[in-house]
Amino acid sequence: MSKKKIFVLDTNIMLHDAQFHQSFGENDLHIPHQVLEEVDKYKIGHEPINFNAREFIRFLDNLPEEKLFDGGASLGEGLGKIKMIMDQEMHEFVLKNFPDKAKIDNQILNAVYCLDIANPKTEVVLVSKDVNLRMKAKYLKLKAEDYKNDMISNVDLLYKRTTTLSVEDNIIDTLFNKDEVEYQNSSLTENEFFILNSSSSKKTCLGFYKKGKINLVSKEKLEAFGIKPKNSEQAFAMHALLDPEINLVSIMGKAGSGKTILSLAAGLSLLDKGDFEQILFTRQIISLGDKDVGFLPGDEKEKVAPFMKGMFDNLKVISKINSKNDIKITDFQKNYKISIEPLFAIRGRSMPRVYFIVDEAQNLTPNEVKTIITRAGEGTKIILIGDITQIDSPKNSERSNGLSHVIEKFNGQEIYSHIILQKGERSFLSELASNLL
Repeated sequence: MSKKKIFVLDTNIMLHDAQFHQSFGENDLHIPHQVLEEVDKYKIGHEPINFNAREFIRFLDNLPEEKLFDGGASLGEGLGKIKMIMDQEMHEFVLKNFPDKAKIDNQILNAVYCLDIANPKTEVVLVSKDVNLRMKAKYLKLKAEDYKNDMISNVDLLYKRTTTLSVEDNIIDTLFNKDEVEYQNSSLTENEFFILNSSSSKKTCLGFYKKGKINLVSKEKLEAFGIKPKNSEQAFAMHALLDPEINLVSIMGKAGSGKTILSLAAGLSLLDKGDFEQILFTRQIISLGDKDVGFLPGDEKEKVAPFMKGMFDNLKVISKINSKNDIKITDFQKNYKISIEPLFAIRGRSMPRVYFIVDEAQNLTPNEVKTIITRAGEGTKIILIGDITQIDSPKNSERSNGLSHVIEKFNGQEIYSHIILQKGERSFLSELASNLL
């Protein structure tokens, strides 16, 4: 077999990543013509998937057509070629197993099967994010795999629990007296939070690691707009959210663990101090069960407002803590200091001095998260919150979603911190349901 492979790409690859052609090295790419028909359905719209569809069409249009349809057009130095596969008669073996000729998935399978027969010395691989299509390909004895370019390698990092660090008594004593202590430990990462226990007594405290030092985290002193942390993990999250040296925070936790209310409370506190000019809140618009709710009236922000009720519910909770909170939050909203932002309106913008909360980040693709984070101007802080066990987007998985991607890629960076909230604090019923269901 030749070391050089032929990858046949399904439509969802182009819709998922506009830069797909840079991800396959020197191997050749083949695109069944049915992909063009499917991509054409998505070219109009404002969502990232529509942008990717238009980028793919422009990309093909810039290639020399005489090579694209005959022999393949070069993708550049160190890369292979790309070629369109035109219509082919359905092979009798494919028809025998999948007789529906009109089904595009079956037509793509046929293209892969015929290409595999025509190239016995070259490995032909179907690449698709559609699990069912991959299974059908394997039934035909074809090689098929998921798009691996944006898959993380270290899944365990996503579930990294709070570290318990055993130290001498004098370390904890110094922390209580000076709030920090020199401590070199190669196993600790920048901005990692942990619980310190004395190796010789029952002394304990909370801390985090920064620039070769352990810093004290005082749960009792932490408060933001009347919201106080209820457990150690919430204290870690609030500390990271309020830290001016941390520009990117990811918070992972199950429903009711406090991700949204902590993020909002910290943002309101910093907005009130003048550290930021505005709080923006966004999320990927996916209904429960991925159901289409149909046409929604109003402008772009009014259309997405029904999906932002989680934010408004938490704002109500914070505003009811005292009258000052209510007055300030009402004033912030009237002056557009707190604003919901449709995800599709982010592209092309620059956002300085913004406290930007991205909810349900597990439903974003790595490319969408990159688009969001690269919008950050000077003085902006981005908070990604979500739960990778509750992915609603059919194109994402635990290993390939945007939140997982950020956790792996930014681990150890000085301006980044990741916190896992393990305990539900919404109510006893909510916590019980989360554990039992």
